[in-house]
Amino acid sequence: PDDIMFPLTKKNSSILSVIQLLFLHIIFISSYNHGMTNSAATNRNNVQKLQSVGMEKCDLPVHKNLPRASVLVPLFMQNEKLHVLLTQRPMKLKSHPGEVCFPGGRQDVEDGGDDVVTAFRETYEEVGLTKSSFQPLCRLSTVESRNGLCVTPIVALWRPLTENSENSIWSCMKVSEDEVEAAFAVPLEFFLEENGNLAEKTEIAWSGGRFTMRKYYYQEESESSKRTFKVWGLTAHIVHEVAMIAMNKNHDDNDSSFNRTLKNKSKYEGDLWLWDDTSSYWKQRYFFLTQNRILHHYNNIQEASSDSA
Repeated sequence: PDDIMFPLTKKNSSILSVIQLLFLHIIFISSYNHGMTNSAATNRNNVQKLQSVGMEKCDLPVHKNLPRASVLVPLFMQNEKLHVLLTQRPMKLKSHPGEVCFPGGRQDVEDGGDDVVTAFRETYEEVGLTKSSFQPLCRLSTVESRNGLCVTPIVALWRPLTENSENSIWSCMKVSEDEVEAAFAVPLEFFLEENGNLAEKTEIAWSGGRFTMRKYYYQEESESSKRTFKVWGLTAHIVHEVAMIAMNKNHDDNDSSFNRTLKNKSKYEGDLWLWDDTSSYWKQRYFFLTQNRILHHYNNIQEASSDSA
């Protein structure tokens, strides 16, 4: 009825406007918090996928007699996303000058043969971050560097998950100028191939098998500088695998690396002789038999391991 209608005076119109603004504010806050919740849940899920890989030692047999080294893949939260910390080596260094890499290096006697100890010791020496500040997530299978080192990647999460400036990874970092030219962060999702950031991908012959060589160019833009970093080779191979395990929906967590497959799924593995009709002689192949009785075979173990790259 007309007698109980809210009279639309100038004053009441202002009240309605205030109510509408409050209503829109509530909707915005609710949507923002929902987005924050989804983002946090996604990050937790990504971390759990990496943890599911485990910390079990997983070396390729072909790396058995190589000198050992370790690298740390440091993950941390920034702008509500998982980022990976990378460093650039000074041009004055004799080994890999100017190249982008993870904190890491050769295993010392003082490490007691422990790859995890090596990774965190080198990280502290290069960027001043202590082992107690990280939660180890997983150990990836070994890869061979171009210098003939057996490299073990250790993936770890920076413990303070908040982005408070007082406990951020940047405020705790003490970079060694002798070993590090620059330290920078890249969103881990950057290295997923479906995001279109892969500049180059080629198959090369390496150590008797095939190796997928990836190359990325990451442009860092900040208030003080604008830099472009080339991430390639062993570093690109490792960070791509970490991104695939954590974030690729179509990636089989149990197949995160060929060597992990050998450890967790294979009952039998080794050399197998097959008759080759083309050459009319017996040919040696490398094989492994999974628990679901599927036989995989390759020319050699190096080719088999590169098949997962």
